[in-house]
Amino acid sequence: MRTASPPEAMLCINAAFNPFGAGAAPIFSKAARWLAGNQWLPKVLASPALRWRATGSMLADTGSSVDPTMSRCYDVLLGNPEHIAGTIRMMAGWDLPPLVAALSRLDMPVWLAAAEGDRTIPPERSTSVASQLRRGRTVLVPELGHLAHEEAPDVFEQLFSEMVAASASRNGS
Repeated sequence: MRTASPPEAMLCINAAFNPFGAGAAPIFSKAARWLAGNQWLPKVLASPALRWRATGSMLADTGSSVDPTMSRCYDVLLGNPEHIAGTIRMMAGWDLPPLVAALSRLDMPVWLAAAEGDRTIPPERSTSVASQLRRGRTVLVPELGHLAHEEAPDVFEQLFSEMVAASASRNGS
């Protein structure tokens, strides 16, 4: 989506800038595109028979501490075939190499926030592009996992506020 003016800064939280599985990434990408075209898969994955233990194990694998309310919310999402289909379409549409190649052209502050306990996107995958950014900043967030922004939204509200303030002072606002 194009806007009249580009953003003044960007905060990336646990961003996956490198493809999963490096050498196998093209195979995963093709598989995701194929799976995105199937109507039956989201219905199967959302079925109670498969989901009854999937929510807990999936959330535990993120490295995040999840309270019962958050777990119930994720269970609702995982029970929704449209949500699952949208997630698969999102992953099928990832094309990371052109994105990473374009990073050096960004002339705005880009803050790379990486949760140290993230087991889905390890911190080094989020921060590995810092050297390619003209105005990049790496922020390691201790004790949180992949869902860090849900575990401790106040931490990310503060980071965002700091980024906006730093950007405004640099731009003379």
